[in-house]
Amino acid sequence: MSSTNIQRVIESIVSQDRFNGTAIKTQIIPLFEKVKYIQSLKEKLTEKQFEFIICAIVRNIFLIELVNDQISSTKMEVRWIVKPSEGKKQEVFDQTDPRFATFDECVLIFEKLTSELNKILDDKKINLLYKYQEHKLIPYELPIDYIQKNISKLHSVQNMEWFWNEDYENIIRLRSILITLNDYSEIFTKILKEKIKVKTYLTDRVQTGKHKTNREKRWEAHPDSVHFALRKDCLLIEKELISQILNFEKCPVQIISSTENLVIKTDTYCCPVTLNQLDFNRFVSEILNPTHGVSKFQVGHLNPLKSNSTDGKNTHAAQNIGWISDDGNRIQGSMSLSRVRELLLEISKNYDKIESKN
Repeated sequence: MSSTNIQRVIESIVSQDRFNGTAIKTQIIPLFEKVKYIQSLKEKLTEKQFEFIICAIVRNIFLIELVNDQISSTKMEVRWIVKPSEGKKQEVFDQTDPRFATFDECVLIFEKLTSELNKILDDKKINLLYKYQEHKLIPYELPIDYIQKNISKLHSVQNMEWFWNEDYENIIRLRSILITLNDYSEIFTKILKEKIKVKTYLTDRVQTGKHKTNREKRWEAHPDSVHFALRKDCLLIEKELISQILNFEKCPVQIISSTENLVIKTDTYCCPVTLNQLDFNRFVSEILNPTHGVSKFQVGHLNPLKSNSTDGKNTHAAQNIGWISDDGNRIQGSMSLSRVRELLLEISKNYDKIESKN
């Protein structure tokens, strides 16, 4: 394997105006295939599976999708690029950034992940990786993540791992069931790819402050940003939002019975601000017949995000997110849920006083 050739090809691919993922398959995979354990991995998979896994590992290890100079979109870059602060002053990306990694460091991570996969790959894991491939919400989705968030060298061989925990695997199974569920396949494909994906896996649009963001993958944002989240955390958020939907009023029995081993049935889900029940049929109607700029079903953080939060109550985490009605969203604004409820009680008492005088 010629490291020089691989580096040159990867840099050439990202230098284009538009990132072309097909080039990874056609230009980079042949350079890796000469490695002995890569050949062994290939023998265990179909050609399509092998290409998907290697391309996804290359994308997640060697590349990063940074916000562009104007904070208007994102641009794929190599992990070892040195990028000054320009345009609307996006942050500097260089050796001082925890996300930065040299090409040689990326090679070590690639070797670690591919050799580990070759050793532990069995039919169960192949089936799971197939679900990632066929029902992905974001490109190149794999169970690869950082071990720690608060570390000076985030993107390093010591801090990267495969995660095969059953709780996370069940989330992918839940997604696969809903996307292929008779009579509801279309609606859940739209819910997952048009609603949940954006609010779960991609950053908000933030044009001010030190760490500006605009729809990067949350684990590729700066780890000091309030919008950063590990991939595992995002998966748990996906499950939470799905679970809430399945507890909406009038959710069909067929859906609940198809997912009963993966989702806990609770009381009917209510908007956390207004406490009005959210109706499944109205939700479906809005998804299938959207009105531009109007949404009665939104996803919001229950408490404002804070960079110094350590208990998850003010981070991008499953315990701090939920479906909220448009009325609830307008009432809440930038307040925490607890402050909203305190304010509503104050308002209610004030009205009671006025009514008692009349």
